Amino acid sequence: MTAPAPAKVTISEKELEILRELQRRAPWQPLGELFPAQRQFVEDKHRFKAALCGRRGGKTTSVLMNATDVCLKKPRANVLYIALTLDSARNLFFNPLKQLCKDKNINVHSNETLLSITFANGSTIKCRGADRAKEIEKFRGEAFDLVIIDEAASFDSYIDGLIDEVLTPALLDRLGTIVLIGTPSARFSGLFYKVTRPEVGEREPGWHVYSWTSYDNPTIPHAKTELDRIKKARGWTDTTPSFLREYLARWVRSDEDFVYNFSEERNLYTPDAKTEHGLLPAFDWNFILSVDLGFRDQTAFVVSAFAQNCPDWFIVEAFARSEMIPSDVASLMIQLRDKYKVHKIVMDCGALGLPIAEEFRARYELQIQAAEKKEKLAAIELMNSDMLNGRVRVPVGCPVIAQWQSLQFDENGLEDPRCKNDLADAALYGWRYAKHYLPKDAEAPTETIDSKMAAYWAQRERALQNNNAQEWWEGMNNPFSEAGYDG
Repeated sequence: MTAPAPAKVTISEKELEILRELQRRAPWQPLGELFPAQRQFVEDKHRFKAALCGRRGGKTTSVLMNATDVCLKKPRANVLYIALTLDSARNLFFNPLKQLCKDKNINVHSNETLLSITFANGSTIKCRGADRAKEIEKFRGEAFDLVIIDEAASFDSYIDGLIDEVLTPALLDRLGTIVLIGTPSARFSGLFYKVTRPEVGEREPGWHVYSWTSYDNPTIPHAKTELDRIKKARGWTDTTPSFLREYLARWVRSDEDFVYNFSEERNLYTPDAKTEHGLLPAFDWNFILSVDLGFRDQTAFVVSAFAQNCPDWFIVEAFARSEMIPSDVASLMIQLRDKYKVHKIVMDCGALGLPIAEEFRARYELQIQAAEKKEKLAAIELMNSDMLNGRVRVPVGCPVIAQWQSLQFDENGLEDPRCKNDLADAALYGWRYAKHYLPKDAEAPTETIDSKMAAYWAQRERALQNNNAQEWWEGMNNPFSEAGYDG
């Protein structure tokens, strides 16, 4: 006996309009905006979880909707979002969140200075940059429902302690959740790598990990066509490490993706505690102070040394500090100048750096020389050559090492903006003004065009500084005048 066919249900146009109106009036559900992989990640009830995703995979969108959902559903909820820098936090999260609330007619108050958004029910989302560790330290004693750490693969090692000592205790009162999201980097270290590494059995215990690729984001229906174009333009294949990391979210090693060729075996040294500044007393050391200015970003200070009869360039001291006003920067520069008897101060004079440098010259009698910033990639290549030959030396534990070991190229062959580079830049400024490559014997230079040109440009540099002090490379012949050319 054949079962009767189900009766057809007909809906009038008026009934359809009523259903549409009910749908319009229904409260907006943030999680309804997510595709299945995102939603599974967000709805996971585990309190420590991570998402390893390809670029444009929708990882930040997932936590944006997660944070909004928490704040709408729970009065006086407290959410913290952390990116690499304050500017990143603003661009990746704060501005999109403001736009989302505007589009969905959600009543909020936004504070552009503090980068916070407060909902009508008293819930708050705070956005911070990890470059301001002191700001995050201020959250000791607060209670959070949700903490989100974006771009987690690019963080320095100090984030481990920050999570253990500040953020995890802040989850206790409300049984809050901490979320790490990011794309694999060329550096196989740090908490995010430990949590998401491909060897599942060796992962940091206690974390639940989700992963999806750039192809899995249905809101970009042309993803395959666009990624095929990117691969062709860059000469990539399906097995190119950069492609596998950036778009397929796989941890793949490749030293070629790092900007600097630093090696602990070649480039580390242990300062001699018995000598001044830890350097060998047999040499007549010349010290350079190089500075990379910042306010929202850190201001980085690097003191380096070179000597006439030593082929190596040494970093002696390096550190960075946030939110320094010009008088604080000048005070530190004076201390370092006097401590090391610095004979040259090199500073980033781009943008607002130029008037600051002029102020330092006039008010503090600091003889600032503008850092050479042209042809940066070419200069890095030359510095890498010195690194490969063991002629760049850095003390054990120096903070510039972390940046050299993490700074990588992006898909366009430029420095990845997700990676911090202030100390690396300050070190490059100092290296470019060191003269460790000049001939050892100033009175009897080797008769090569390279040695003569190096000596000539050193003299021209000194003339531009209008400095009458005699340095060890002075008095050398001008190869151009010898050959009958004008200098």
